[in-house]
Amino acid sequence: MKFDNEYYEANAQDKDRLALGFYSRIWSRYLGGEAVFELGSGVGYFANRLSKKTHVYGYEINEFARKQISINAPNAELIENLTDIDDGAVDSIVALHVLEHIGDRNLEEIGVSFKRILKTGGKLLFVMPNTAGLAHTLKGEKWSAFSDPTHINLKSSNEWCEFFENRWKMKVIKKFADGFYDFPYEKTLSRTIFFDSFRLGLTGLQFILGTAVLKESYGENTIYILENNE
Repeated sequence: MKFDNEYYEANAQDKDRLALGFYSRIWSRYLGGEAVFELGSGVGYFANRLSKKTHVYGYEINEFARKQISINAPNAELIENLTDIDDGAVDSIVALHVLEHIGDRNLEEIGVSFKRILKTGGKLLFVMPNTAGLAHTLKGEKWSAFSDPTHINLKSSNEWCEFFENRWKMKVIKKFADGFYDFPYEKTLSRTIFFDSFRLGLTGLQFILGTAVLKESYGENTIYILENNE
């Protein structure tokens, strides 16, 4: 698949969006710090939001997206390689819907670099689809995560936690769901009105508060906050 404007447009990632405001609040509440590294900056809108709060190192391999970052996030420092960042130079690392595009072998190598550039006690924020989540259970083969063929590494939240703690030696200190956004989930109008309204209400509450409300399985994706405790 070609990562161009059509790809980002099809995935609603070609413009700034409300969800990035939510993740920006999550970063401020649980991570923070004077420098953050973003893996997979896309076209730069989240990097731009973070750059208003801290120094941002952005990394993106897609040439189309790299050109957009310079426009959409002019204050972010776009790097060519993780070796451009000094040891222990960042307080936090973020990757929104990125790790599911990378195989385990490459992720193991990335984890080594993360340990190097992240300060002891530094935090990491990741968001990935949860195969054990209720959204997958309700949608089945029509689950939104299956619509992108570049999702080559789909796991349950427990499998991701095992990967982080056993292979990266990073501690998972918090995990919670992002909520529901691919309505309807129910097959009848009466159930849709009752159950989906409840799901929408909880999703909206968490979004407004910018804090963990939903248990890890109650949504499309799981949000993970890790700590580099070594």
